[in-house]
Amino acid sequence: DTGLAASTAYSYTVVAYDNAGNYSGPSVAALATTLAGPEVQKGTLTGVAKDSAGNPVAGAFIDAHPSDYSFTKGTETASDGKYTLVIPIGTYQVSATLHSTVSDLVSPAPVNVSLSAGQVLQKDFVFSKVNKVLTGTVKRQDGSAVTDAVISAFGKDVNRWAEAQTNTNGTYRLLL
Repeated sequence: DTGLAASTAYSYTVVAYDNAGNYSGPSVAALATTLAGPEVQKGTLTGVAKDSAGNPVAGAFIDAHPSDYSFTKGTETASDGKYTLVIPIGTYQVSATLHSTVSDLVSPAPVNVSLSAGQVLQKDFVFSKVNKVLTGTVKRQDGSAVTDAVISAFGKDVNRWAEAQTNTNGTYRLLL
């Protein structure tokens, strides 16, 4: 994990999910405490995730990372769509995504933000309704299904990439 506070205890659990969207129970917690270190200057990124009708989007994953991916920090939006990330100062690409089981919303395009020490920056995200659905099946020459293949397409009318993964039958559903 990166971006952790010095001299701080953390607890980690793992929840896995399969291509069908089924979640496992959480693992046993692993506990760790970080070493003391220099104080890092930080800023705060906050905002709200909404759909195009203005309704809050709960459970959206907000992720911030610099262009070299040397650090990443993420959080989920609350039931009111709000989120807060406290991160070291710098320039980040910030994205808002939903789990693939949410079928009626498309993620907004990522944005670049710069944070200075002590700054509180508001960045809201608007998820649009699905305009188009592209479905298909990926098979090998022998007719067997290709599982876990990643299918991507760029929607010109919504100006963003969409991505889906094939399931055990080789089928996918791409939302644009």
